[in-house]
Amino acid sequence: MGFWIYMTCMTCLLPITMICFGRYFIKTAPKKINYTFGYRTSRSMKSESTWVFAHKYCGRIWFICGIISLISSLAIMFFVFGKDTDTVGCVGAACMFLPITKIIISIIATEKALKKNFDN
Repeated sequence: MGFWIYMTCMTCLLPITMICFGRYFIKTAPKKINYTFGYRTSRSMKSESTWVFAHKYCGRIWFICGIISLISSLAIMFFVFGKDTDTVGCVGAACMFLPITKIIISIIATEKALKKNFDN
């Protein structure tokens, strides 16, 4: 049971991070365009308006996807409650890929939105 609790916590870590950063980015983008923190792509860093737009857009996606990933990861992990450690480990590892794929999709969607809404 201890390993199940550990894996459940680990599968929830990235979705919770997505929810927190998503909420933060929806409310406010980092004050200045920088190379250390925030949604940093060449398209998002072109101007202040693209910087703010990218953070709000990506923040909404991360917030929603984080909630979906958290709920689905918890639901999946409850199905393996009491199973052997190999099963819990494999299912937990698979659950960790859910938010990673959503992060990649959010980057693609944000870049498309930037391209659509701002001139090159």
